[in-house]
Amino acid sequence: MTTADDAEPLVDDTTEPAPEELALGRYELYDPGKLFAHDSTYINFGYWAEATTFTGASEALTDALARTAGLAPGDRVLDVGFGFGAQDFRWLATYPHSTIDAVTITASHLAHARSRAEREGLTERITFHRCSATAIEQAFIAGSFDRVLALEAAFHFDTRAEFFRQAHTLLRPGGVLAVTDIVPRHPQATGTDDPLRTSMFAGMAPEANWYGVDTYRDRLATAGFDDVEIRSIHGDVFAPYLRAALRTVDEPEYVERVGTELADLVRENLSDQAALHAQIDGLDYVLVRAVKS
Repeated sequence: MTTADDAEPLVDDTTEPAPEELALGRYELYDPGKLFAHDSTYINFGYWAEATTFTGASEALTDALARTAGLAPGDRVLDVGFGFGAQDFRWLATYPHSTIDAVTITASHLAHARSRAEREGLTERITFHRCSATAIEQAFIAGSFDRVLALEAAFHFDTRAEFFRQAHTLLRPGGVLAVTDIVPRHPQATGTDDPLRTSMFAGMAPEANWYGVDTYRDRLATAGFDDVEIRSIHGDVFAPYLRAALRTVDEPEYVERVGTELADLVRENLSDQAALHAQIDGLDYVLVRAVKS
């Protein structure tokens, strides 16, 4: 694989946690058995253009990101902020002879993904690491990747612009950075109109990341990227996800699987659909592609 130093961990656990680790601490609470989908471990909103289930939507989003990146058999891939790693296993199955290094700062996700890789005999093709998204430059060799991917994670990184810079360093010439990301539709909003403070993402994105697509494009250019493409898929993400979630919380299978207490809590969080839709109206969901010359 392509690590400069494969020792575990790649970050020093004795130091203060990175800002993104503080923001993502809640992800340690995720239980693979208590997600909306009983048959997968994806943690994303999904792409619902044609999908009808959480798993199908998450797989569609995973595939859309791979197409955006131009992922091909034999590529060397870095996946940053991998969740439980479900997308990585799908990419390995879809693109023969590719290899993946994947990083996270969430210890429980790291353990889950490593265990699955061992069970499925894939440790020669994928290596999971504990590393901050803004420390990848120290963990891997410059110019060693064909693709750097981040599936619904980059808005957490402190900062996203620093991640862009380091991703550019790690890509070979002609390599591609591709992400799915969440940005404000009205970045100048303040107070109760600001989705950073009022939406379901409150506290999960550094203020330095809270900018719209024009600034997003500028940040990528500053990092050295060319041929930047940003495409909104907002209408096929948030609203259908919320509709599917609302249907699911009353299903007997879901209640039995996660328990009445958690089901009631999720139902309560989803009860004010008007407020939730007002929040997501201030957010955009984008597919992004940028090339290193």
